[in-house]
Amino acid sequence: MFTFEISVADVAAAVDFARGEIAKRGGSMIGDDNSGSFTLPVAGCTLTGSYVTAGNVITVSVSADDPGVSPQVLESALASVFNGVIV
Repeated sequence: MFTFEISVADVAAAVDFARGEIAKRGGSMIGDDNSGSFTLPVAGCTLTGSYVTAGNVITVSVSADDPGVSPQVLESALASVFNGVIV
């Protein structure tokens, strides 16, 4: 499991954006502006993770069903989904 932080301008907007992006990409997300969980197909595997928010930072913990997926691929995919920048 990998954990990293994403800085966003507005947590509520980022979570709403993520919900739409994850659904658009064939995944699912449950949760609110404080915490939640998701699954997301990326790079031929499925990511499973959770998130918690504090201020303008979203902390994401994620694992892939393919252990060969690099942390950079995971971080990049999820930063774009939450419309933020890796801290």
